[in-house]
Amino acid sequence: MKTLLFLFLSLSAVAQCETERFTSAYIAIPSFFSLYFNDQCISQPLYDTTVCVKIPRTTQGQVAAFSYSSPNGTPAFVTEVKQYDNTCTFIESGTLIPAGTDTVTVCYTIQANFIDNFCPYTILAGGLAVDWCGQYAYYSDNLHVRFLTCSNSGTDKYEIIQSTDGYNWRVIQTIAPKHETTSTESDYNLTMCFHNPGLNYFAIREHDLNGGVNVSDVFYCEIPYPLNPKTSNFDILGRQVQSETFMYYVSPSK
Repeated sequence: MKTLLFLFLSLSAVAQCETERFTSAYIAIPSFFSLYFNDQCISQPLYDTTVCVKIPRTTQGQVAAFSYSSPNGTPAFVTEVKQYDNTCTFIESGTLIPAGTDTVTVCYTIQANFIDNFCPYTILAGGLAVDWCGQYAYYSDNLHVRFLTCSNSGTDKYEIIQSTDGYNWRVIQTIAPKHETTSTESDYNLTMCFHNPGLNYFAIREHDLNGGVNVSDVFYCEIPYPLNPKTSNFDILGRQVQSETFMYYVSPSK
């Protein structure tokens, strides 16, 4: 019965290709909660079915992915992913979406006894213009960011991008490459006047001379909240404690 059901749903995917639901691209795997609170989830009871979403192509390839929630803990599986063009004409099966300027529709065939949220998204696929060797950040009076590249080819610039939710990103510094093209390691060690308290996410974004964009893995750093000695502080029982001995942030680890 399930085999016949999947066959029927797969054939009906073209009809669902008319969906107006768009998905978003991420530079790293997002958490379920960031997808849910940014309206990237289909929140309703879902069983064996097909879900279609529109995906705008970018200057670099993307990989179609998904997350879900199951109230009773039973697993869900995507048994097939199909891609359609703007006229709902079948293009190909698979999760890799090549770079381009149009919009494709991706249809996920889901096998599930019951889930209550299905959250499709894409991950930007890195290219070959830069080979990342590592990156990290720590905070000590100022923000310190270090990243290394094993090689790069035709690099125009690097950008350090920052986010507090892993979804919305901004550029906080732009760096010229030490070498436009090199097959050897390059080390970038930067100190920035950046004091946004709380957990901050960072990544390095490379722009090459051909217009391509390549993004490193995401890394993070927790910046402490400043202490205010004029403010009264209280413990969990409501007892006042001295400001100089009350620390309400977690010390960052290097």
